[in-house]
Amino acid sequence: MIQRTVLVLLAIFACGFSLPNPRILGNEYLYKEFNLITREAWSGRPARQPTRMVTPVDLVVIHHSYQPRACFNIRDCSAAMRSMQDVHQITNGWSDIGYNFAVGSDGNAYEGRGWDQVGAHAVGVNSRSIGIVLIGDWVSVVPPAIQMATTRKLIAFGVKLGYISPDYRIVGHRQVKPTECPGEALFQEISTWDRFSTVVYVGVQKPYPLYTREEWGAVPATDVQPLKTPVPYVIIHHTYIPEACNTTQQCKTAMKSMQNYHNSLDWGDIGYHFCVGSEGGAYEGRGWHNRGIHAGPANGLSVGICLIGDWRVEQPPQEMLDTTQSLISEGVLNGAISPSYKLQGHSQVMATECPGTALLNIISTWDHFTEEKFDINKQ
Repeated sequence: MIQRTVLVLLAIFACGFSLPNPRILGNEYLYKEFNLITREAWSGRPARQPTRMVTPVDLVVIHHSYQPRACFNIRDCSAAMRSMQDVHQITNGWSDIGYNFAVGSDGNAYEGRGWDQVGAHAVGVNSRSIGIVLIGDWVSVVPPAIQMATTRKLIAFGVKLGYISPDYRIVGHRQVKPTECPGEALFQEISTWDRFSTVVYVGVQKPYPLYTREEWGAVPATDVQPLKTPVPYVIIHHTYIPEACNTTQQCKTAMKSMQNYHNSLDWGDIGYHFCVGSEGGAYEGRGWHNRGIHAGPANGLSVGICLIGDWRVEQPPQEMLDTTQSLISEGVLNGAISPSYKLQGHSQVMATECPGTALLNIISTWDHFTEEKFDINKQ
């Protein structure tokens, strides 16, 4: 009897340690061939306003830190992580360290924002990528072999966990914005890796920059309710006020203005899921997975996209229209919008002039537009 009990207990322990949970005792993750040092282990501060990322992502963006310099043990690499977090959180005013992960010359990976939080490392693709920084200055020399090997293993593990698409592409930071990063030597090295790509944007009608809440300076939402996806409707709006914005800075100011106004109405956040500026940028509002406050009875059944400006008489710029259509396509691709969605203007849902006659006439020519009035009883 005692022998049988011992065997049962051993079986239980064996099952417990074979569960697909990579956390081990202590403050480290032991993946199959490398260590992942957690935020707790390197003494990271909590993120101020984390934003959940739609996964799997199809892009991995490689960076170097330049400063801090290369580190060769856990103590120095942990200090480098804290230094980067200080700059990103305190100096830049970001929610957290910008990268999803870092890799040191000690061969360890270090947890930044992790697998499922939007980073702040490559403007325009933050919400669709994992950003990995190789700590050090890799302009003239390549990182140690162990550092590059861990980077590749980390990516492979992200694929295994389902956070990175099996069809992912690797790009350098310089392919997303004008910068020397990830350093010439490292860039030449990753250009030889499997999955390296010269193409950054795929799967949308036209490339467009997407600015996260953090990037335009949103305050935390107090109204967060899950949106059941995929939604059957996309509702198009215009702001009327604020007026059209033609630069990124103007559009960020418009986003903050709208959020302040909507918060004054006790909505708990900006009402729209996304907004689009005249310069062609998309700006994250409530995102793909949170219920909006933009179209009364259709709130729980739709994604609301607002084109910033007054589009009653004047037509929006073509860049703005292209980004709106690409944004909708992205929503279909990531499963937030039904492939058979119906497209409507705000005025077809509620008694309003929104989205303006000129804009309504334009979207009435787009695929999926329907002229029928929205009827909650038919849903």
